Amino acid sequence: MRAMRRLGFITLTIWRRSRRRGAVLVPIDMTREVSLPYIDGLFIGGGFPEMRAGELAANVSMRRSLKAALEAGLPAYAECGG
Repeated sequence: MRAMRRLGFITLTIWRRSRRRGAVLVPIDMTREVSLPYIDGLFIGGGFPEMRAGELAANVSMRRSLKAALEAGLPAYAECGG
């Protein structure tokens, strides 16, 4: 597994509840990957994305992929700085 730069975090409580309910949590590097993988929903945890704002803004292909997925109805939830 390649190293991923962290933009945020997920609390242990949310991690455990999600796993108990059958969720498979897939880490996505929004600064390096060019598009979203196949996912059933998107959870963006708390954190400090502003610390990587330049890298996030520069990844135009991921921003387009994310926008298209959300417009197509991908369920999404973000909290705190997510």
